[in-house]
Amino acid sequence: MADHVQAMLAFHEMGVPTFDYGNNIRQMAQEVGVSNAFDFPGFVPAYIRPLFCRGIGPFRWVALSGDPQDIYKTDAKVKEIIKDDQHLHHWLDMGARAHQLPGTAGAYLLVGLECGKARSGV
Repeated sequence: MADHVQAMLAFHEMGVPTFDYGNNIRQMAQEVGVSNAFDFPGFVPAYIRPLFCRGIGPFRWVALSGDPQDIYKTDAKVKEIIKDDQHLHHWLDMGARAHQLPGTAGAYLLVGLECGKARSGV
């Protein structure tokens, strides 16, 4: 892990976007002597927290029925309520095409406060 973090540090020093994705690799490397292991950020502080500051956060929903059609109906309702966000529409469409929904059907996306959360009930 120390070698891996040292390689990540080299990328970071070259200006390559580098982050720890919550697997504690920086801590493990620091414990074995990589003193500057925390010179690059974790993913959440670097990329997710700024979204939270703009009122954009993750939302998840499941179809307790287990029927994927219930997720697709929910996705359609979100697209109806949040009409102007083509990026959101793209992700919903891509998810419907690309992902199988084993077990309990579910969905996850980032939606902003300005996108009609009050109307959608999320």
